[in-house]
Amino acid sequence: PRLERLEGVASVSLNGGRDDRVEVRFDPGTLRSYGISFSQVAGVLSAHNISLPGGSVDEAGRSYSIRVNSQFSSIEEIRRVLIPTSSGGMVRLGDVAEVVLTGEDAVTYTRLNGTPAVGLSIQKESGSNTVVVSNRVNAELEALRDQLPPGLTATVVLDQADFIMESIQQVVNNTMVGAVLAIIVLLVFLKDWRSTLVISIAIPFSVIASFTLIYFGGLTL
Repeated sequence: PRLERLEGVASVSLNGGRDDRVEVRFDPGTLRSYGISFSQVAGVLSAHNISLPGGSVDEAGRSYSIRVNSQFSSIEEIRRVLIPTSSGGMVRLGDVAEVVLTGEDAVTYTRLNGTPAVGLSIQKESGSNTVVVSNRVNAELEALRDQLPPGLTATVVLDQADFIMESIQQVVNNTMVGAVLAIIVLLVFLKDWRSTLVISIAIPFSVIASFTLIYFGGLTL
């Protein structure tokens, strides 16, 4: 959620890993002895594990959404859920069923250098600057690294901003080489260092002026 809230981030997709799943394993004979049906247990569990919108509150010109969250937070909490019996009494779910935490069957597998991993694919919003969004994501990842449990690390495998910066650096290098070669050619043909100096100063100023107009005009390459 912290990455999804960043400005310019459109979505964050998760690849690999397994989601946790809670299994409630019943003994039919035990349920019959208490006069409890499967549908009755399912109804009680659904009633105790809900998350519903609760409207909104307006304060200081801002609107805040409210959500009623009554979801289970632990296995022990599920075991303590009371189920009504046919005799009018109550029995804990943990007394009539086995509640265990398991994992969903993995659909995709992700490995990094041969080690099992979980991959995050982050997509930027249309029109957002790739380099700016990348800097925000990397800064947030750096903050998250300090909060990771022992044994877990966060590694950036692919960053499109790196290719963009390398391309920009290549353009700068080519521009510098081109400028030096242009000055040498001018000096050879003009055979006048004053004229060559004037032209050499005019060329970068014209380039800077062009890019300044592009910047303030809201245009990009």
